Amino acid sequence: MTKKDTVSGYKLVFGYLGAMLLVIGVVLLLPLLILFTYPEEICYAYCFVVPSIPCFVVGYILMKLIRNKDTAPLNRNHDAIIVVFSWLLLIFLSAIPFILTKNFTFIQAVFESTSAYTTTGLSVMNSDSLPRIFLLFRSIGLFIGGVGLILVVSTVLSSYYGMRLYGTEGHSEKLLPNVIKTSRLILSVYSLYILLGTLAFIYFGMDWFDAINHAIAALSTGGFSTKSAGISYFNSIPIELVAISLMLLGGTGFLIHVLITKLNFKKVLLHCETKFNIFLFFTVIPFFCFSLCQHFNFSILHSLRITLFNVVSAVTTTGFQTIPKFPLLPPSLFLCLIILMLIGGNTGSTSGGIKQYRMIIILKEMWWNILDKTSFRRIVRVYTVNKYGENEAIDQYEKRKVSSFIFLYLFIFLIATFIFTCFGHSISNSMFEVASALSGTGISSGIISSSCPTPILLTTCACMLLGRLEIYVIILSFLRIFMDLRHRKQLS
Repeated sequence: MTKKDTVSGYKLVFGYLGAMLLVIGVVLLLPLLILFTYPEEICYAYCFVVPSIPCFVVGYILMKLIRNKDTAPLNRNHDAIIVVFSWLLLIFLSAIPFILTKNFTFIQAVFESTSAYTTTGLSVMNSDSLPRIFLLFRSIGLFIGGVGLILVVSTVLSSYYGMRLYGTEGHSEKLLPNVIKTSRLILSVYSLYILLGTLAFIYFGMDWFDAINHAIAALSTGGFSTKSAGISYFNSIPIELVAISLMLLGGTGFLIHVLITKLNFKKVLLHCETKFNIFLFFTVIPFFCFSLCQHFNFSILHSLRITLFNVVSAVTTTGFQTIPKFPLLPPSLFLCLIILMLIGGNTGSTSGGIKQYRMIIILKEMWWNILDKTSFRRIVRVYTVNKYGENEAIDQYEKRKVSSFIFLYLFIFLIATFIFTCFGHSISNSMFEVASALSGTGISSGIISSSCPTPILLTTCACMLLGRLEIYVIILSFLRIFMDLRHRKQLS
């Protein structure tokens, strides 16, 4: 019996990237399924077949590096390199179909692709004029970006290192003994939600194509629509209520879904993010509703309809909007939406932002510091946070990690805002647009369009990707590459 070779280092990295390329090749071909119902769009098939071919060829060649061989443990931060470059390959290869239509520039195509996979929903394209095959392609991007590329690939990579990649992408919920079963459970549950949402949309008047695209967009908290007017095109309260339900499901951590299916509502209500959500809604919604009544002289019911939909959309970082022009809002509401977008949804959900768990930790840290400074006796306190019904101790490392992430997040927010203001945009509009991109929300103050300067589009792309991969993964991956290159140069 021959002994298998052991693969390690960058050979292992490239081997995993080969697996990613095979999956990306399949993703590029998925929009062709629409040809069964809309055969007239077969003229666009080449846009997807052409980029898929090199994915399969190169992916197959790279997979030979690890096929039928033992794999050593990944070196430190090599998992980050795999995740980041998998996302970059996905984004750039998925931009090719848009480029091949010859209707969009390279930057516009990359922007749209980035917006889809980061579930942001900002667009430089007119949805009314896009062929259905491209609308479906964007929605497929939202689904994959929402659940996570690595989660999808983890259903193929069954080794222990699949779990390391899974965690590196930002997932923390290991619900079943191995990542394969966890990944399939998550995909199954989200697919069921999309099916139910699609049926509900159809029942309330959408055609099947609009229904499935909006169901995916709402659950993945992406916000892309098949209409340039967005979901307000349908002007239907039942449709908005279905969308609100899907947005809330998407913005809720997956472990909460598991607790609900087990009818363990006590743990759901005790969970810190559930209580934080309730606090947000019961404080923001009345204020928002009252301000709309005062400023626009709306009726209470009309104000409540607008408020409920747009506040849920902002908190879950979905990006659906029923307000035509956000800059027309009173400054207090404009700022309120910026704050909600930056906070974002639950940990382990499809939504973006800083995440509510981190906000809870930083707010509690402020309160704990006040208690320590006002106490007349030296007391050793154990500080806890309720996670999924159980009180967990929060150590200094966890608090430092959360604080440094929030500081870095806000630092990037300010730098990107500064870049926007350099192109003549107001501070308020720039902050709104950057918050929307960085949190993966997608509602716009009107800055982003097809005529935007290239630096604005590139800055927005960077914000979307940094926000989706939560910053540190990208930093660690490029630092590791730089250090490896430097070390190799010194040795030579």
